[in-house]
Amino acid sequence: MTFPVLVFALLAALSSLECGRGSTVEDYRNTSCIESEKLALLHLKHGLVDDFNYLSSWDGDDCCAWHGVGCNNGTGHVTRLDLRNGMLRADHLYPSLLDLKYLTYLDLSGNSFDEMKIPQFFGSFKDLTYLDLSYTYFEGLVPHHFGNLSKLQH
Repeated sequence: MTFPVLVFALLAALSSLECGRGSTVEDYRNTSCIESEKLALLHLKHGLVDDFNYLSSWDGDDCCAWHGVGCNNGTGHVTRLDLRNGMLRADHLYPSLLDLKYLTYLDLSGNSFDEMKIPQFFGSFKDLTYLDLSYTYFEGLVPHHFGNLSKLQH
């Protein structure tokens, strides 16, 4: 393997490494989150029962450094929220999450939202490409607003 090819292969491998849960190295370099988005995340946390301190890192000014949160390197906007298998509980999720206007990835799988309907506002995340609500124990029908998720791939 020649040196330029080796360097290219190394760079390609590094760019696919994960930092945190599902975010690439590029997503996490020197980012600082947007204040309104940090407040939306804290509002979410306030509404969750976190018996196992899954969200214990959700403290401090930079929400991009919090467990399960991924931000765009250039803008600092929250683009990923990965709370899978957090054993979190709630009987209500607040629509303040709509302040995460650049969210493309949402994974709430493996948490317990017993006796709660799937929030209709989830259908308002127009840039969402990934949504996982498996094993969340939501009840009822999938809201027709999910038809608005035209970019959804998973």
